[in-house]
Amino acid sequence: MRTEKDSLGSLQVPDDALYGIHTMRSLNNFDGLGRPFDLPIVHAMALLKQACALANHDLGLLDATTTRAIIQACESIRDGQHDAWFPIDVFQAGSGTSSNMNVNEVIANIASAGMGAEKGSRAVHPNDDVNKGQSTNNIVPSAIRIACVVLTDTLLTRVQGLAAALEGKAAAYSSVNKSARTHLQDAVPITLGQEFGAYARALEKDIARLRVARQGLLELGVGGNAAGTGVNTKPGFRQAIIAHLRSLTDEDYTQAVDGIEATQFLTDLGALSGAMRMLCVDVQKIVNDLRLLSSGPNTGMADIALPPVEPGSSIMPGKINPSICEAANQACLYCLGLDHSVALACAAGQLELNTHMPLVGHCLVSMLQVMARTCSSLDARCVRGVAANVQTCQGHFERSAGLATILNPRLGYDKVAELVKESLASGRTVKEIALAKRILTEQEYAALIAGSTQPNL
Repeated sequence: MRTEKDSLGSLQVPDDALYGIHTMRSLNNFDGLGRPFDLPIVHAMALLKQACALANHDLGLLDATTTRAIIQACESIRDGQHDAWFPIDVFQAGSGTSSNMNVNEVIANIASAGMGAEKGSRAVHPNDDVNKGQSTNNIVPSAIRIACVVLTDTLLTRVQGLAAALEGKAAAYSSVNKSARTHLQDAVPITLGQEFGAYARALEKDIARLRVARQGLLELGVGGNAAGTGVNTKPGFRQAIIAHLRSLTDEDYTQAVDGIEATQFLTDLGALSGAMRMLCVDVQKIVNDLRLLSSGPNTGMADIALPPVEPGSSIMPGKINPSICEAANQACLYCLGLDHSVALACAAGQLELNTHMPLVGHCLVSMLQVMARTCSSLDARCVRGVAANVQTCQGHFERSAGLATILNPRLGYDKVAELVKESLASGRTVKEIALAKRILTEQEYAALIAGSTQPNL
């Protein structure tokens, strides 16, 4: 054990620990969630520290040797080489100071070791060198934004893949006639392909919303310090940080138009959460539909068959459940709860600072990761393997009382209503009754239904 000191006194720190006394105090103080602050945000903080070190060097505030040591330490953290040394709980002081200092201490100790000094020696100082020109109040929200940009890109790729799979099914089943269902009752004709096309279009709109939200995350308040005014920073510091971030990431990051607003408000992060909410709503609707359409196989709709992925029952042999859809449903419900937490946390800021940043960051990272995995699973394990039960769909199409709707222009509403009533009472199709009563000929009926699923399109 080594002894380290701060303004509150001294504390024992394990000899091998890359963190220091501030992290030790935080470990003693916080254990509410029981899991550490999210690594994508930690890695983004290391990226910011690297950009800040380069900016400080540009302005003559950090010597070349210290700058180089800090940069090497930051790069090793970004590569995931030291993930075990970031153990602080998500639920900590609301600005994220504990995690910011955890990152500062780990960088300082790695950099000090690289210069031949002992851990805890502060040859590279966690505050004076690593945190130079910075405040937790802009480092943490900026890191959350950067982490979310990266994770949003991953999510977009997965949603695009799922949308493409749905579009593929739309094309494959474009000629499979079936009955639409409104209020879960038989309705007008539709094709199975049209249903899948609607699912794909819904996801395309979600992709557009996510891209808009992503754009809002590129504006960073880094360099604004405690209240966003840039106190204790040299002119040009913010611009230099942004320039280095753009160089390190190839992203079009920009300086916050109003540093005070960027420190007080987390609304851009709330907008991303809102776009995620809409994605969850749409995915949940899609998987609920797939479950209904595949219900049966003998006593349900059975318009489609989902690929079997596991035995569905411990007591009923041969039973297969829509397991992937049910897992996705739960993932969506979980993320919708996280979205609500984000909304409440964003609204709970007071005066010059929002003190719920670790919660917001954790919820967003969790949502983005969970929905990326969920969309990938739906794509690979469910949608690609969907098979149309063509005969079942055709039977539903022919027997649906909703099919009678296309007779309205020819026969009038009241006459068609009588046919439907008789059909339901007798069990015969509307077509059979219309032909038997010589209301229509076979050729006339065929002409009426020929364009029934795509009128005026």
